[in-house]
Amino acid sequence: ARIARYLGRILTPVIFSSTGICMLFTLWILGQFKDDDGVEYLWRETHLVLPIFVMRMACMNCCQPIRKSVLIDFVPKKAQARWNSLDSITKMSWSGSAVFGGILCDKYGYGASFLVT
Repeated sequence: ARIARYLGRILTPVIFSSTGICMLFTLWILGQFKDDDGVEYLWRETHLVLPIFVMRMACMNCCQPIRKSVLIDFVPKKAQARWNSLDSITKMSWSGSAVFGGILCDKYGYGASFLVT
């Protein structure tokens, strides 16, 4: 809440989401380093990958209440239910992309899954 007061309710989610996207590309880049046998060796370094993954998830999800309040503030009262439903469908489709990500992981490895989804 302090950051949103300082930066504003629009800029805060943009900055945090951009940071999360940068961390996603960092995870993808880490997956590109392979040893002589073609094994992605940096993915095995949990002390390197895990903090980046956790911070990425925190950055991408921490601003949901701010986004929701902006949505409610700028939508007329009669249309709020419709827009809330659309927002829920969007979140549900994000969950559905996990299946697609799993297929990508099986076929191309974890790096491709992170990059595409």
